[in-house]
Amino acid sequence: MAVALLVAHPGHELRLHGWIERERPLVYVLTDGSGRRGEARTESTRRLLAAAGARPGPVFGRLRDVELYGALLRGDHRPFVALYEEIADSAAREGVNTLAADAPEGFNPAHDVARLLANAVVARSARRGLAVANLAFPLEAAPGAGAGDVVVRLELDDEAWARKRAAARAYVEMADEVGRAFAGHGEEAFRVETLRRADPGFDLAALHGEVPLYEKHGERRVADGQYREVLRFRDHVRPLAARLAGLGTEG
Repeated sequence: MAVALLVAHPGHELRLHGWIERERPLVYVLTDGSGRRGEARTESTRRLLAAAGARPGPVFGRLRDVELYGALLRGDHRPFVALYEEIADSAAREGVNTLAADAPEGFNPAHDVARLLANAVVARSARRGLAVANLAFPLEAAPGAGAGDVVVRLELDDEAWARKRAAARAYVEMADEVGRAFAGHGEEAFRVETLRRADPGFDLAALHGEVPLYEKHGERRVADGQYREVLRFRDHVRPLAARLAGLGTEG
């Protein structure tokens, strides 16, 4: 049996560095992390995983960020269905019995897509008689935050904590995100890694509880002329959730 990690962007694995060293998961990454600047960071994640003893999955930076957001805005679900099928097939071949993925925080639509894909993969596995533990970890909230029972709580010893900090410092493309996280939650908070049992559903509206932050961010960017259109949960993410919910329960 195997453990797997599914994240939207390269760099998310930093939050679980100690867990990755311990479990050595198969890692799926949806995008290349290029953002608006166009600079991929998949190779930095590849090096981090190799040093930690983990390995990339067959889906590893498959889409550019702009391609993922563009497909959502167009209502083109084909790339996401293809990702779901490839990840689900890979997980079945590998005998994955634990799948950790981004928590749905409403901060970035790609993070929520990763969660939806994870739920669909777990649902298909259950349909085929394989129980897969479905775990979530936060990317914007404090490391221990979130809903659901705590399944993993890992407090890093001094050596593991030093390696995690060194990995974060070496990941130059994530310097702004790491700095913001340390400033917001305190560096020592990241010494503890927590994975919670994920809500397996597809109704993210019930989880967000209000307008997602990415909509508010999009509205500001449209107002200042950087974006042409706001990516909205109701119009763009919820239809994909419904599509993946149907796929996850097929045979």
